[in-house]
Amino acid sequence: MIPFPFYYDRLPKFSELVHAIHERDYLTLRSYEDTWFTMCSRNNIFQVWCDEYIDELKNEIKKLVGDDLVLEVCAGDGMLTHWLKEKGVNIIATDNMSWHNKDKRPIKLYGQAIAIDAIDAIKKFKPRLIIASWVEYGSTLDVDILKENPEFFINIGERYGGCTGSELLWESYDKRGYASKELENVDKYNLCRTDDALGVRHSSTTLFFVDTKRS
Repeated sequence: MIPFPFYYDRLPKFSELVHAIHERDYLTLRSYEDTWFTMCSRNNIFQVWCDEYIDELKNEIKKLVGDDLVLEVCAGDGMLTHWLKEKGVNIIATDNMSWHNKDKRPIKLYGQAIAIDAIDAIKKFKPRLIIASWVEYGSTLDVDILKENPEFFINIGERYGGCTGSELLWESYDKRGYASKELENVDKYNLCRTDDALGVRHSSTTLFFVDTKRS
């Protein structure tokens, strides 16, 4: 059985993670404590990075901004930025660190996240592209990010009606002059903690970009 966590020493392949879900939720399930969701929750994992996902996301970033600075907010343990850096993306990770004190489970920082509020980080670094992964459920930070008028915003997590960020983002982004596009090449390798052995997928990687057709 593949141990948790997965991606701190190396990036697993997508096939390994699919097998791990199948293994925990279908083949060798002993109790609720062994399920994919429970193990991800215990290890504070929301999105499960794999080599193909990071590679495809890197390709999309390079097409959008080349080698310009990318800012990750809500970076958590910093592993998304860590692996994107490994693949040549010019990116820095930031997090306000408030989530570290929300429960008694130990939180390990494997990356190099800078402790700073997301909006303060945007104002400081002025990036063309901002990435946020699994904005806290109910938070309107995703909308606040668009209020800062970035050229591009990549939002990773459950879509409208899911448990990521706010529904207001999906209801209002077009009114703020943005269009959206799901990054399908990236999402072929998208796995999160609420996915299951039957192949149901909950998370998406969505690009919000300035809608030039409306300007």
